[in-house]
Amino acid sequence: MERINVICPGCQTEQSLTSYFSFRAECDACSTDLHVCQTCQFYDPHADNQCRESSAEYIANKSRRNLCDYWKPKTADGSDNSAADAKAKLDALFGDKSPTSSHDSERLQSEPAAKQDNHLDKLNALFKNK
Repeated sequence: MERINVICPGCQTEQSLTSYFSFRAECDACSTDLHVCQTCQFYDPHADNQCRESSAEYIANKSRRNLCDYWKPKTADGSDNSAADAKAKLDALFGDKSPTSSHDSERLQSEPAAKQDNHLDKLNALFKNK
């Protein structure tokens, strides 16, 4: 089972929990609630309702446990790595096929200008006004 690390908002110790831990989870060291807004990647003290998730319900006390369905743990440094994690999973599944790879740009640079013009002429002929 996958494990996640949550930084306790009370004592700042890192807690390693299963990914399906209860909203009642508490820090082993100081018994502070862990499923709280302050440990969520969407928590932002400067945002509306102090949350960047626009669909989340208002939570009055950000340091008390809650039943928010949008809660996702912050990383150890407090950043949001969900986009980077998603890209890494896609790269692992499909391979790194970025559209601006160096191989493509080298191929275009080494292709003769006349051949590139020929491609352009074909495109113009295809889309010319009738």
